[in-house]
Amino acid sequence: MNKQEMIQELDGLIGTKLEPSKKRSRDDGKYGRAAEEALGIEENNSKKADLVLDDGSAYEIKTTNGKSNQTLFHRKADHLCPELGINSCRELFDRYPDTQKEPKPDNPQRKCFNVDLKTTGFNKQDWRLVVNETKIIAEHRSDGNVLTWDIEKLKETAMEKLEKKIDIIVDKQGAVQGYEIHEGFCTDQFIAMIKSGEINMSVQMRFDPQAKKDSDIWKDRGMGWRCPPKKAGKLYLKEGK
Repeated sequence: MNKQEMIQELDGLIGTKLEPSKKRSRDDGKYGRAAEEALGIEENNSKKADLVLDDGSAYEIKTTNGKSNQTLFHRKADHLCPELGINSCRELFDRYPDTQKEPKPDNPQRKCFNVDLKTTGFNKQDWRLVVNETKIIAEHRSDGNVLTWDIEKLKETAMEKLEKKIDIIVDKQGAVQGYEIHEGFCTDQFIAMIKSGEINMSVQMRFDPQAKKDSDIWKDRGMGWRCPPKKAGKLYLKEGK
């Protein structure tokens, strides 16, 4: 597929309703995966972009309703905190359970670690992001620096995933309203937007011993770097079809 053919495929999606598969019908990424299927893209959970054209250029495919924060990519911390007994994400979860949701009366063992961190101050769960010249740090009000990302490594991940991006705009029912092609991802702007609080880091983990499937007992959705859709275009030097 070349770029012109890609644009024709995208044009053909406008007005159609994306239909998620049954196994993804309740998944946050249901419309994104349905869009990939409509474009003939095989599912991948790698650090690379979704759609590779004949000339080698690669585009990450995202869907957006224009309201909910968009997960740009996931990258776990480069350094945890063994001083606090945190050598894995599971140990992180065990130290800070129930950071957002109250346990259900009929399932008291269900625990969640759901937090959104920004540089604009400590959140209700006592977490914030701190950025210095070389590191981004998840700081806990009582425990201090808990998670650390190397800025250069974070930039590399962002560039590999997001150098070119296509935002497919959908309504609440998953009908495609249009799309935007973004090219020229700027890593310095990415870090600047983290510093300003326009991009946040979101952690979502859950332990539910009563889950119907064994694979659902422990869920770790990773550490997602998220941005409001209205500001996502600022990450790129040039925009438009």
